[in-house]
Amino acid sequence: MHKPVAKPPLPHILRLDVLRAVAIGLVVMIHFYWSIRGELPLQVDHFWKPFFAWGVNGVPLFFLISGFCIHFSFMKSGMLSKRDFYWRRFTRIYPAYFASMMFFAILAILKISGAISAKQVLLHVFFIHNFFPAPVFYGINAPYWSLAIEFQFYLLYPLLLVFRYKYGLKNCLAAVFLLSLGYAALCLKYPIISATVSNPTIVPDWYGWILGACIAEAYVEGRPLFPWKGWFVAMAMILMITYNCLNGWNFILKLSVYLFFGALMQNYLNWCNPLFWWERTLVPLGVVSYSVYLWHYPFLVFVHGKFGSVFDVPASLLWQTAVYLPLTVLCTGPFVLMSYFLLERRAMKWMRKWRSA
Repeated sequence: MHKPVAKPPLPHILRLDVLRAVAIGLVVMIHFYWSIRGELPLQVDHFWKPFFAWGVNGVPLFFLISGFCIHFSFMKSGMLSKRDFYWRRFTRIYPAYFASMMFFAILAILKISGAISAKQVLLHVFFIHNFFPAPVFYGINAPYWSLAIEFQFYLLYPLLLVFRYKYGLKNCLAAVFLLSLGYAALCLKYPIISATVSNPTIVPDWYGWILGACIAEAYVEGRPLFPWKGWFVAMAMILMITYNCLNGWNFILKLSVYLFFGALMQNYLNWCNPLFWWERTLVPLGVVSYSVYLWHYPFLVFVHGKFGSVFDVPASLLWQTAVYLPLTVLCTGPFVLMSYFLLERRAMKWMRKWRSA
């Protein structure tokens, strides 16, 4: 096999790492609260639940960033080899994903943590577990649901490019919005769809992923996708807060989340000034955010379950956080670092080098 022609590396946008850090912070925030809320008094839970509930918006932000990065890479290279694209995406996410999945599966088999079935493992291996009911969908490690959707977006991306050349990316975004609206209305009218398929949001999330691609296209072309005025961000935020507080239609809530984060993302990435100290502090967390995402949740549950039976931690949010969060970081940290350096970096580099040899 001939070696491919060397290409100059794409510019690394450090502020994307800052956004990744924000996204993983939101995800860990909601998962940590879920792990301790059973120990909190009811009035404390009712008071803090709306605040921690914002953590669910971390995954939509990850989808936006993913759509941006994939299309940014395409816009800079100007071409797409499907074989090379799929191999690079596979080597980027699969080694660390598979290793963590096998680790937690073994723990479940040994009765150390959780429960598992051969069906769960097989469906997770092929990234199709999001099309099955909750025991499979959330099996092994609950955050894996978004990785299945992410991989399915990769499969759809070449098809998206075909329609982009013919109709333009904005028109593709509008078409997916209408498709999302129709699908959400269908789920609302026939709840059996949501009951049968654990994750009926793949179409609305595809809208968010394509929105990230639209932001990337506008970024490369040096034009704004959203109005620059602060009123647009404010309106999206008001819509998001209103539907969240009123438990409004999930489709409108998700749409407002994507509009809010999309507008913020566009404006933030176009800042011309150097990184502030707080941004530089967040960059390392953003760099390892994928490994944190893979490993954090089972350790949150495990630490609270095992250490909770040993320590008599007072039933207050402050004490629960002060005890269990540092313990979780200490337990998870080594796995995150090994996952990043050995699997995200070294294994990925080796697999790509092996293919090009």
